[in-house]
Formats: sequence, C-alpha cells, structure tokens
Amino acid sequence: MSALVVLPVKWNFFYVNLSDNIPVLSWSAEQEAGTIFEIQRSYDGTTFTTIGVVASEAAKTAYQQDDRQVNTQSAVVYYRIKAHRAQRRTEIHGNKNDPFR
Repeated sequence: MSALVVLPVKWNFFYVNLSDNIPVLSWSAEQEAGTIFEIQRSYDGTTFTTIGVVASEAAKTAYQQDDRQVNTQSAVVYYRIKAHRAQRRTEIHGNKNDPFR
C-alpha cells in the first residue's frame, strides 16, 4: 500500500460560469512546478470522468477550461479538479461545484 502524500497546493477559488451555454471552469491555485490539473465532470456527483488536463506554468496561478462536450440537457453537472505531479499520482482534490443550471 502506498502512502498518500498531499501536494502543497493552495486553492484560491474555483468557479463555473456559462458562456453561450458552455460551462467555463475558472480556478486559481498556488502550486509547485510540474503540477498537473485534471478536470473532471459527473452527472450524478459520484462517477467522475476526466474531460481535460492542464499543465501548470511557472508564475501562473489562474487557469481556465471550457467544457464543450457537456450534456446541456442535464439538470445538474458536477465538476472537480485534481492536482498531481507528472512523475507520480500523488493527488489532492479541488472543490466540487455544480452551478450548471
């Protein structure tokens, strides 16, 4: 069994807004170099699917990702962001948000 190691990520905010009926995820975090953000979506709040991966950039704290493949007929959509290092799957979960409708 591997030990869980928490990444030194400070989550500043995580929002989901609609732009032309497309969810736009915006977040800010202070993280170590080499951190990868994995954006995930769920329609039931339990089963999440990865919809995008964003690599962190030096001296950058604000990020954005559109979800153009979302089922717009769904009444509620949940999102979460996982942060991990590219070298190994050490994870911390960001906030979960569901303001699609």
